[in-house]
Amino acid sequence: MKTALGIIFLAILIFTAPQSTAFAYSITFDSMNSGTTKTTKEAWATVWDFNTGLDGVRPNLFDSYTATTAAVVSGSITGLYAAPGSTDNTPYLSVPGPNGASSGSITVKLGSDTNNYFGLYWGSIDSYNSITFFKGGTQLLSFTGATVAQNYADGNQTAPPSNTYVNFYGLDAFDSFKLESTSRAFEVDNVAVGTAPVPEPATMLLFGAGLIGLAGFRRKKQ
Repeated sequence: MKTALGIIFLAILIFTAPQSTAFAYSITFDSMNSGTTKTTKEAWATVWDFNTGLDGVRPNLFDSYTATTAAVVSGSITGLYAAPGSTDNTPYLSVPGPNGASSGSITVKLGSDTNNYFGLYWGSIDSYNSITFFKGGTQLLSFTGATVAQNYADGNQTAPPSNTYVNFYGLDAFDSFKLESTSRAFEVDNVAVGTAPVPEPATMLLFGAGLIGLAGFRRKKQ
């Protein structure tokens, strides 16, 4: 019984102690529908939907951005950009924009440095699309379309696996990100960032108390 109690309390300490080391990230593809587009399911995240242009959520989401041939567009133009899933009829971001450039990027400086979640509706995922995360100017992690979608990073404009909402959880805390494409195009909508809430100590204590009760019941039964 003492051994079981020790393991339970150690688990509680691990879950409730401040985390100072890097987290292992995870990637999921769950989302919720928002009209003709897809968005994050996380209520605590701040969403950049581009419906009012690049500056629509300043300063709630970011401090500043630097764009090199990136622009908010609508609809689809063959050879330039395609609406995510071919169904998103809301404004979205295209990197590069419609000015004829064959590559482009946008770097966004966020308002805080505690973000560990990132989400985006990624349209016609291509292997040459990339997302890079930074903190204090130091690169933390970088993902390409091939990293995330693997065999589906083929630029298909309608297939669900190539037009999906992508969530990155458990990232090292970042304060800026860069969207880049070396060819046409990187189309995204409903970019979301945030800091995932940590389970409250009281919640973990209740969880531990339940485990203790189960351990006691098992011992009594034996």
